Amino acid sequence: MANVPLGSVDQYSPGTLTRVEIGLHPLAIAVTKEGMIHIIDDLCTHANARLSDGWLEEGCVACPWHGAQFDLNTGQALSLPATGKVNTYPVTICEGQLYTKIDSDTTSTP
Repeated sequence: MANVPLGSVDQYSPGTLTRVEIGLHPLAIAVTKEGMIHIIDDLCTHANARLSDGWLEEGCVACPWHGAQFDLNTGQALSLPATGKVNTYPVTICEGQLYTKIDSDTTSTP
């Protein structure tokens, strides 16, 4: 697993979703209204919509296409039409910088 820098924590505002790409791997950075940061895969398991285009609700992200919800802590699908979970990634903050760990096989480009 590679430790990947994602920029300054200050660039991610509370109540927002931001898409980042690590190599070819899209991630969504979700910052709750309370300022808790979560990192998950950015594609809905139902129809591959960008979760970063969705919205945050208490403890979950909702897909912009069909409203499927995913738990930000576990990645579990909480509502139909999604049934599969999304991956979640660890959040590390060091000296004001945001990092996560991701499998190095998913960060390479062809």
